[in-house]
Amino acid sequence: MAISNSYSSFSKISTSCFLLIYYVSILLPSANSVSFNITSFNPDLMDIQYDGDATPEAGSIQFNRVDYLYRVGQAVYSNSIPIWDSDTGKVANFTTHFTFRIDTGDSVPTRYGHGLSFFLAPFCFQIPPNSGGGFLGLFNTRTSNSSRNGIVSVEFDSNPDTEWDPNYEHVGININSIASKVTAPWNASLHRSEIGNAWIVYNSSAMNLSVYWSYGSNPNSSISYLVDLKEILPRRVMVGFSAATGIYVEKHFVYSWELSSDLDFNLDSSIEKWDTDLIIIVSLGVTVGIAAAVLETLLIIMAIKNYRKRSNGNKEVTNLASSM
Repeated sequence: MAISNSYSSFSKISTSCFLLIYYVSILLPSANSVSFNITSFNPDLMDIQYDGDATPEAGSIQFNRVDYLYRVGQAVYSNSIPIWDSDTGKVANFTTHFTFRIDTGDSVPTRYGHGLSFFLAPFCFQIPPNSGGGFLGLFNTRTSNSSRNGIVSVEFDSNPDTEWDPNYEHVGININSIASKVTAPWNASLHRSEIGNAWIVYNSSAMNLSVYWSYGSNPNSSISYLVDLKEILPRRVMVGFSAATGIYVEKHFVYSWELSSDLDFNLDSSIEKWDTDLIIIVSLGVTVGIAAAVLETLLIIMAIKNYRKRSNGNKEVTNLASSM
C-alpha cells in the first residue's frame, strides 16, 4: 500500500510539472513571422475555426443559411497573429489576399443583404449577441461605436443602413465602429455570379491600410486609410471573416485565403502584462497543487512509520506477555 500511495503522489507531482511546462509553453508566443496559404477549405483543415452558420462546403467556406433570417457566420485562423511588439514598438507589415463571392440570387435591387467582412480583433473574440443584419456579426447596438472594441475590418456591404452607411453599396474600412471611415461604391448584384479577388495591405512605416479588389478583367478598385494599428489593436489578434444576413438574405463564400506578416518576436520581451499575469496565475495554481501532493506524500510516509512503530510495540507487548 505504501508503494502504491507514494507512486500515486509522485505521479501527481510529475503530471503537475508537465502541466506547468505545457501551459507556460503555449502562453509564450512564437518567434516566427506568420505566413499561410489556404487554397481549399476541407472539413479536416485544423487551421480554420468556424462559428455561427459558417461551414466548409465543397472546398469553400459558406457563411450563412438562407432559409432563416438574421444569421451570422464566422471563420477565423486558429492561431493568433502578431501585430506589434510591446518591447520595440515595431508594428507588422502584412498582406492578405482572398477570393470570394456574394450571391445575391435573383432578388430585385436592395432585396438582399447584408455583407461580408475581413476583420482583425482581440484573440478569442466571439460573435456578439444580436449582431446580424448590418452589424455583420462584429457589433451590436451596445458596441457599434466604441474605442474599447479593438476591431479593424474591411466590409463588402451589400445593403447599406441609413443610420450609419452611405446610401450606396460599398467597400469600406472600419475602425472600432460599424460606420466606415472611408468607402467606395461597389455593386453586389452585378457580380453575384463572379468570383472576386481582394487584397488588404498594411504598410506600418506609412501607417497606411489599403484595400484593392477586382473581378475578372475589370481594373482594380481601391481605398486606403491612415491608421496606427498599434493604437487600435492588441499586440496579438485573431483574423478572419464574418458575414451576416438580416431581413433579406444572400450567400457568402470564401474560396481561398493567404496571409503573410513580417513581424518577429523576441521570446524574452514579447510577453505583455496580461500574458505574464496569466502565467503567474497558472504557475501559482500548479505550485499549490505540487505542494499539496508533496504534503500528501509526507503524511503517508509519516502514517506508515507510525503504523510500523505501533506494530513493533504491539509485538513487544505480546512477547512480554507470553514470557510471563
